[in-house]
Amino acid sequence: MPSPLYILMSINLLISILILFSSNSMFSMWLALEILTISFITLMFTKNNQEIAEGCMIYFLPQALSSSMFIFLLAFPSILIYTKMFFSIMIISMAIKLGMAPFHQWFPIVAKKCPLNINIILMTIMKLPPFIILSSSFLATPLSIILILSSAIIGSLGGFNQNNLKALMAFSSISHMAWIYISLSNEKNIWLIYLILYSMIITSIFFILMPNTFLLNQMFSKNFVYKNLVVFLLLSLSGLPPLTGFFQKWLVISLNINSPMILILIGSSIINIMFYLRLTYPFLLSFSLKSYWLSDSKLSPMKFILALKSVFLLPFALLLYTLFV
Repeated sequence: MPSPLYILMSINLLISILILFSSNSMFSMWLALEILTISFITLMFTKNNQEIAEGCMIYFLPQALSSSMFIFLLAFPSILIYTKMFFSIMIISMAIKLGMAPFHQWFPIVAKKCPLNINIILMTIMKLPPFIILSSSFLATPLSIILILSSAIIGSLGGFNQNNLKALMAFSSISHMAWIYISLSNEKNIWLIYLILYSMIITSIFFILMPNTFLLNQMFSKNFVYKNLVVFLLLSLSGLPPLTGFFQKWLVISLNINSPMILILIGSSIINIMFYLRLTYPFLLSFSLKSYWLSDSKLSPMKFILALKSVFLLPFALLLYTLFV
């Protein structure tokens, strides 16, 4: 059962997001971001050991830099507000907070040092507030193009030769942030649909693998249903059709078909599919592969239903599309 401190900080996370949704000033946005950061760092410290303490410090430094840049915008003279320089500083501040490339160096390190339940929050809920701010002030500047392309390329190439599940998910998250960012260019709330579907998929992956899975070769048990469910979740995350992950990318492609950046994003997605297939192909063919941690694991009905919904969520995705667009 979660500790009272864990529950309290989780409530603070939700409160800060609600403040951000309803804020109409830069100061209230900054205040919500600070509450969010403090609550998340406190959640990290609910399990006290040296590795998590190092992760907290590594996480705190870029967040402090990002917050300093954001509050610096409050001191801008009125003549410079909403200029290109103003928006450039805001974009860089949020990119650092998100861990987008080329400001991504801290993100895989923190992900590797944190437990899986903290990684779920880091890669889902913590992405929402910065993208809310970016969605209210998106400009197709050269800086935005650099962030999108570098995140797509580094996120896809960084996943190669990774044997750590958390690091692989971190680079996958960087790649997906490029897709979310380019979807901000549309007036429709496609970015929110993408983030919701991505969050459900990655939450299912971490949820069914908790608490003992750290290396990729530990993910596959002798249980046929369990093993193939993990495979389908990973392939859905990569964007392989006709799974849910393909729908969210197809939606972004259809609305940005005239953008030259979309070709690079498609190329990076193909690379993602390639290394996920390379990772999962041997396990699809093998029925005798044993894992030390998961050899006797049994998938609970609740975890099975959650994972199955995340793999085949196309009807739900279409419902989200009709609600938010």
